[in-house]
Amino acid sequence: DQVSKSILPIDSVVNRIFIIFKIATLHTGRQVKAKKRLNIKSKLTEKIQKYDFKEGLPQEFEIIDFDLLFYDFFEEMRKPHRAEFYQIFWFQEGLPTHTVDFKPIKINHNSLLFINKNSVQIFDTKTKFKGKAILFTDNFFCKTRLDTQFLKSTILFNDLLSIAQINISDSIIETIFK
Repeated sequence: DQVSKSILPIDSVVNRIFIIFKIATLHTGRQVKAKKRLNIKSKLTEKIQKYDFKEGLPQEFEIIDFDLLFYDFFEEMRKPHRAEFYQIFWFQEGLPTHTVDFKPIKINHNSLLFINKNSVQIFDTKTKFKGKAILFTDNFFCKTRLDTQFLKSTILFNDLLSIAQINISDSIIETIFK
């Protein structure tokens, strides 16, 4: 029974990988288009700016309002960029489209978006929205081997098919912030 439990997650990952391959190879025309997209993406990645975590914060952890983030880094936020740290975005108001690894994600009201470190992203600068960002590094989160294992394997930051987005009901928000 323990053996079958340990095999299931591996089977799940393998199945997802096979699904990705199957989708990518359905039609020859799609393969050619996929190769063109890969070439475009590889050209874009050559010019994508990487950002390290802010120096001077002893815990390598920060909570920042989107308004302040955009005030300080508007030009950087609207261009493709990579962050060398993990991010959890709480979109409190508005319905922007956030692009992660060249995939547009329609954001819902009161939702959390989990962004793995080194993901390429672009913020929506045409739609008004409000929220906060939690930023942290491996050094902040990973105090033990189990912490590292969790961060590297949790579906919140490592889903092969999508970016994790969790919608939060207004009643939960009210309960937490009362």
